[in-house]
Amino acid sequence: MFVWGDSIGRVLRHRMRQEHARREDMASRQRRVARFCSQKLLPALESLRPELEDHGRELDIRRDGNVVHFTVFHRGRVEFRHSVLVSRRSKLPARRNGYYRDGQGYGRNVDQVYTLSQLRWTSRAAIVRRVVAEFRKVVGTSATARF
Repeated sequence: MFVWGDSIGRVLRHRMRQEHARREDMASRQRRVARFCSQKLLPALESLRPELEDHGRELDIRRDGNVVHFTVFHRGRVEFRHSVLVSRRSKLPARRNGYYRDGQGYGRNVDQVYTLSQLRWTSRAAIVRRVVAEFRKVVGTSATARF
């Protein structure tokens, strides 16, 4: 005999399990992003501070959720900026008009995006190499352009 109450209960329990699994997956992704930012990205950028300060530069590193802004000042003026977005998505988000969409849907103008699949394999040294290469491009070309 068909009992409709049991069928509805099964459907709703299955949906609740799916929702719980989805929330757990999102929480896990958020923890991985936060761990990458605090254990790899920020320490890598902070490791550049002594060298920059030895050359009369000031460094400002700010984290806004899963976006990290790295700004170098020389004599009170911005000399270099580099922004990094750490995405909870496993594939690179689409870039439109120079902006990536973050988790809340806001457009972010960033220079580097690390996706969830890249977090495990990206080392502090790789982060530093990338920032130094960008610094060399920006500061090196601006220094030659002045003279």
